[in-house]
Amino acid sequence: MLTGFATPRYIFTSPAAHLTSTRMTTPANMPFNVAALGYAGLLPPALLLILDKLLFGNHPPILSAFVPVYAALVFSFLGGCWWTFALREDKPSTTLLVMGVLPTILCFGLIWAAYVLGPVPATLILASLIALSPLADALLNIPSLVPQWWIRLRFHLSMGLAALTALSVYRAL
Repeated sequence: MLTGFATPRYIFTSPAAHLTSTRMTTPANMPFNVAALGYAGLLPPALLLILDKLLFGNHPPILSAFVPVYAALVFSFLGGCWWTFALREDKPSTTLLVMGVLPTILCFGLIWAAYVLGPVPATLILASLIALSPLADALLNIPSLVPQWWIRLRFHLSMGLAALTALSVYRAL
């Protein structure tokens, strides 16, 4: 080993082990950085809703219209998580692979639904899909693939995003 050079702490362990250090954890043993970044994901739609009300008052919603777009991106990201879970196996589960692409396909279909039904019903359908997504985790046996705190985080984030997405149509009514 070279002397006189600064060696990163994680040189002998994986960088992931360094990043998920147990020194800073939430009460449920969730790594602090995971909790902070996960819950921070609810800030963009919350801020859009607040700023829309503060800046535009009772005028038609402007910024709130971006909340469903953000929600659709997050929902598609969830599909990527399911896809990744499937690829952990030598023989990937067809069900997980299908579920991995389904959120993106559904979001694409909601563009058509927004055109045919209008943006309010399409946004409420998206909010419902997000709220129901933790049930898919249970049906897909995801809890056996992830730490226990992941399921709790998924539930909180899904309910939060679903509520913010549904709230985004309030001013459009």
